[in-house]
Amino acid sequence: MKAVMTRGLTFSYPMRSEKVIQGLNLSIDVGELMFIVGDSGSGKSTLLKILSGIAPFTTGGTLSGEVSVLGEDIKREEGRGRVLKKVFYLNQEPEYYLIFSTVICEAATPYLESCGSWSAAERKGMETIQKWLKGVEPHTKVSHLSGGEKQRMALSHMEASDAKLYLLDEPLTHLDDEGRRRFYLLLRKKLDEGATVLITTPSLFGYDKLKEMANKIYFMNRKGVEKGASVMGGRIAVKWEELGRDRIRREQSTKPLLTVKNAVVSLGGKRVINGLNLTLGKGEVFVARGENGSGKTTLIRLLLGFVVPEEGKVSAPWLNEKGEWMGSQKIIVGYLPQNPMDIFTSEDLASDLFLSWRTGKRRERFKSALKRFLTLFRLEGLEGEDPYELSTGERQRAALASVFIRYPDVVFLDEPTRGMDGRALITLTNLISQMKGESTIFISTHTTLFEHLSDKTITLPAVDEREREGGGVRG
Repeated sequence: MKAVMTRGLTFSYPMRSEKVIQGLNLSIDVGELMFIVGDSGSGKSTLLKILSGIAPFTTGGTLSGEVSVLGEDIKREEGRGRVLKKVFYLNQEPEYYLIFSTVICEAATPYLESCGSWSAAERKGMETIQKWLKGVEPHTKVSHLSGGEKQRMALSHMEASDAKLYLLDEPLTHLDDEGRRRFYLLLRKKLDEGATVLITTPSLFGYDKLKEMANKIYFMNRKGVEKGASVMGGRIAVKWEELGRDRIRREQSTKPLLTVKNAVVSLGGKRVINGLNLTLGKGEVFVARGENGSGKTTLIRLLLGFVVPEEGKVSAPWLNEKGEWMGSQKIIVGYLPQNPMDIFTSEDLASDLFLSWRTGKRRERFKSALKRFLTLFRLEGLEGEDPYELSTGERQRAALASVFIRYPDVVFLDEPTRGMDGRALITLTNLISQMKGESTIFISTHTTLFEHLSDKTITLPAVDEREREGGGVRG
C-alpha cells in the first residue's frame, strides 16, 4: 500500500481562475521520508492541506484527479473521515496551530485521551515543557512565546501523536540548533516506528542532516514535481544604488546612531534583558543571534521603543527621552516584524506598498518603485492580491518589499528568512550587502546566514544560562 498516491491532481481556490496545482503525480511508499522543495507559491502548502483533508472541505475550491492517503480516497467524505486520525499535519504558521491560552494546556491536551484524566495528562504536559520548552513557566501565555518556542510547542504535539503519516510544512522554521537537534531525534524515532513523513520547504538550506535521511527529494512547481531538480537557481545581483538611491560617499560618524546603556527589561515577571550595553553606528550591520526564547524579538522592540526599559537608557533619533517610539522626519526607519502579517492593512498588495512608499523617501515615482520592488522580490502579478491570500513565502517577500520600498536609513529585520526559498535568500543577502555602509541594519536571527555581512554580532544567552546568572541578555 502506498502512503500517498496522486494522479493528475489539480486544484484551484475559490474566486481564482489560476490553478495552484496542476497535473501532479506523486507516489510515497509507507515508511519513507520525502522532501518536496519548491519556490513560494508553487503549491507545497496547498498539497499538504489536500493530503490532510483540509482542502477543499474547509477551504473551498475545485479538486480534480486522483488522490489517496493510506489507501483511502480522500476526495470522498467517508474516506477522508477514516484517515483523519491517522494523519498529523503541521501548518507552517505555528501561531495558527496552537489554540489554548497557556503553555500547560497546549502541552497536556494531546495526552488527555490516552491518559484518561486531566491530572495525568498534566503530568505528561509538564514533562513535555521540560523537554521542549526548558525555562518556560507552565502557565505562561502562549501568545508570549517567541516564534521558535511556538514551533517547539507544535512539534511536541507531533511527539505525542501516533499518526501513520506526518505532513510537515517547513518544520525547521525559527528553530535554533537545540530545537533542530530535538526534531532530528523525533523524526528518526517516528521513521523507526514505521511512520511516513512528507516535508515541504522552499530551500534545503539548514536541512543537511535531514537530506541524508531522505528517501526522495523532489522539486515542485505549478506543473508538478521533478525528481532531483536544482533548488537554489542562479545568483541574482542587486545593487542598492540601482534602486533609485543616489551614490553618496558618507563618512563614518564618530557619534553612534543608537546607544543602549545598562538596559533592563522583564516580561511576565521574568527578566529577559539584564544590563545590556551596545552601540550601533551609521552604516553598520548588526546581527543578534540566539536560541529560541533568548530575547531577540524583545531586543528589537526595545531598540524601536515599543518596549521601555525598567532601568537604563536607550537613545536614538526615533525615541523620546523615556525611550519610547516617536518617529523621525529626518531618519526613515523600516521594521520587519516576526509575523509579516502585522505589516499589511489594505485589501491588496499594491495599496500596502503605496502606503509604505508614501511614508518613505520617495526617491522615485511610485509606479517605478512598485515595478522595481515587485520584480526584485518576484511578486509580479500579485499586486492586486490580498496579502492574506498569499503563501507564507510570498507574504514574507511582500513584507520585505514594503520595508525596502521606503528606502529606509535604518532597518530592523526580525527573523527575515521565514518561509524564504533559495532565490529569495540570495536576493536578500545581496541587497543587505549593497546597503551596507549606506543604511544601518539590525538583524535578529537563529541562523548564520548573515554572519559574513555583520560588523558587530551579539549572541544572546540561552535560557539555562540566564537562570544561572539571574538575568537575560547582557552586553
